[in-house]
Amino acid sequence: MDGQIYIDQALTSFSQQYRNDDDAYIQDLVAPEVLVDRKTGKYAYYPKSNLKAPVNSVRTGEGRTARANFQVQWKSYTELNEHALKDGITKDQYEQYLDPLDPEQDTVTFLMDQLQLEREIELAAVLSNTAIITQYAAPSVQWNASTGAGTPFLDIETGVNQMQTYGLKAPNTIVMGYPVWSQLKNHQDLLDRVKYSQLGVLTIELFQSLFQGITGVRIARAAYDTAAEGLTASNAYIVGKHLWLIYNEPPKLRSVNFMKTLRLRNGRYVDSWVNQDRKTTYFRVNDYYSQFVIGPEAAYMIQNAVA
Repeated sequence: MDGQIYIDQALTSFSQQYRNDDDAYIQDLVAPEVLVDRKTGKYAYYPKSNLKAPVNSVRTGEGRTARANFQVQWKSYTELNEHALKDGITKDQYEQYLDPLDPEQDTVTFLMDQLQLEREIELAAVLSNTAIITQYAAPSVQWNASTGAGTPFLDIETGVNQMQTYGLKAPNTIVMGYPVWSQLKNHQDLLDRVKYSQLGVLTIELFQSLFQGITGVRIARAAYDTAAEGLTASNAYIVGKHLWLIYNEPPKLRSVNFMKTLRLRNGRYVDSWVNQDRKTTYFRVNDYYSQFVIGPEAAYMIQNAVA
């Protein structure tokens, strides 16, 4: 006698999705957003020539007053890039979804994740480009927690000194790839500096407290599949084996910044349309933004900090 056939029911209180957490990305910390009203524009730039010391300001009797030459320049930002991705939901797919699962929300969330992933990859390419990040150095000995090799604290302090000298600002932000953090959090050079703390282990908060003026530390944990379409997945971290010291300020006049993301006001939106012939509803996520390096002297890279 044949047994009774049971049809599996889809769970509506549980599902699984692989995606990077928002705090795995560094883009909002390294290149914070500034809303602009036009796709192109200008901003005021006060050159370093204003730092030149006067030759002599002493004046006596009816002598002439020495002149100091203040300069301001106008720099242009190029046209913001339009970014857009779409995906479609067929009539059959709509019918297969069960409440409270939402195919439209799933599709839009996926598209926004894809744009965020692309932005992080673009940012990582900029950060590792030594033609753009002109202040950088590799440690004389790469940091290794298991052997105690390297001097990460002094290497970071060297970068702080370099930034203060040429950018006139000590960093307020440290970002690094997870491979770097996995060595630092276990490195004796840093553990010795927190061994009398209550925890006795190096947390991100304790690491931040070791360096004066640092208000933000972010570990880049976002990963992506590097394999070509159709091949077995091969995941890798977007940001690798480097550490960066960065200085950024909130948007304001006469500020110092390493990098900003200029985004068109009201440029991010979602639209949709129906293709009757394909019986498919398409959703598109749109955005207008570009990431710009404003002041390269406000960043320092410790290159290939770990093996």
